Amino acid sequence: MAASWAAHTHLSPVMRTATILVGHLGGFGVLWILQFVLLDRVLFGSRRDPSPVISG
Repeated sequence: MAASWAAHTHLSPVMRTATILVGHLGGFGVLWILQFVLLDRVLFGSRRDPSPVISG
């Protein structure tokens, strides 16, 4: 998406490359954060037992 936008705006080659790079890194960053939140809450989240076991 960033590549097509940069091609249509007639940016200089350096700016076009920078735009594509920022788009890719931004997308990767968003996916990394979503993956972290998902794994932290779903896979590695603590399981809370509503009724604690009392031994004695």
